[in-house]
Amino acid sequence: MFRRSILGHLAAIFILFAAVPAMAQHAPAIWKMSNEDSTVYLLGTIHLLKENTPWYTDSLKDIAQNADTLTLELSPDETGSANMMALVQRLGFYGPDESLSDHLAEDSHTRLMAEFQKRSIPTQVVERMKPWMAGIQLTVVAAVQAGFLPQYGVDSTLSGIAEEQGKEIRGLETAEQQLSLFANMSDEAQAAFIEEGLDQLEDLDGYFEKLKTLWLTGDTDGLDRLLRQGLEDNQELAEALLYKRNRSWVGPLSALLNEPGVHLVAVGAAHLVGDQSVIDLLQQNGHTLERY
Repeated sequence: MFRRSILGHLAAIFILFAAVPAMAQHAPAIWKMSNEDSTVYLLGTIHLLKENTPWYTDSLKDIAQNADTLTLELSPDETGSANMMALVQRLGFYGPDESLSDHLAEDSHTRLMAEFQKRSIPTQVVERMKPWMAGIQLTVVAAVQAGFLPQYGVDSTLSGIAEEQGKEIRGLETAEQQLSLFANMSDEAQAAFIEEGLDQLEDLDGYFEKLKTLWLTGDTDGLDRLLRQGLEDNQELAEALLYKRNRSWVGPLSALLNEPGVHLVAVGAAHLVGDQSVIDLLQQNGHTLERY
């Protein structure tokens, strides 16, 4: 189950965030930047959602239907690439002479293994995983068990629509680049990632529901506060998961304005809110963006 979820839905591993209490309007935040020939829409997404979540508004449907290209964190070719299994094995698992317990504090290791046992996942398999991979598996499995599934996520849905229409789908990163972000983190940062995930498990369903509602109502300030919980105390983790990636995306996103037409960009919501976000960096680079 783990390998199937990771290999089939790699884009979902980074931002397993999203949601607040229901309000009247359902309208995820969209930003727009344009020139005489090009228009770029930027949508913050949730990678895992419950079925029938009402996010696909008429306004967003109009944008998606009329866009000439769709840009995601990973293209479908990357998430389904033939070398994905080899990448996961190489970057996410230890060789025969190392194990997870060698790289985690005893209390964290005990707590992590107890959560896997609750979910009937063999701990001998988990013991071969690096801390970041174990943390991802646990979060994804727990979210799926709570009904938040990748096939209902925004990225997957928009990708399917674009594929049906024969549109070009681009990726801002490769699968190896994404996986390497985790694999290159220190043991300390990986341990912090696990601890944050374990803390969220105490009320994962409530967390996702809160994040989902914040997103649906376009509450970017609330999203920013919620999505950065746990990152404020670990700059290495924040840099690897958010800020470094945001900086690397500014060039390709700016370049879309050189291509005549309409372009839809859909990336994890955490990348578009707050200081050092993609929106913030694009504005610093001289682009004018407006809430659409």
